[in-house]
Amino acid sequence: MGGVPLRDRFPRLFSLAEDRWATVVEMEGRGWTVGGGVWVWRRRLFAWKEESVVECAAILHNIVLQDNISDR
Repeated sequence: MGGVPLRDRFPRLFSLAEDRWATVVEMEGRGWTVGGGVWVWRRRLFAWKEESVVECAAILHNIVLQDNISDR
């Protein structure tokens, strides 16, 4: 995101994520809206971290993934 990996922009969420190394494509497939399948945590989040989830989900919502035909 603007040259900054999500793990660097949201380090606390990254540290609590069950699947830290999922790609954006994998995340999109699991559902990255708030409450989607991508948001699985090692423990319950504090309220202020939930605000970070909303911010991160909003960023991901604006991503358009393109299918790369040459990879087929």
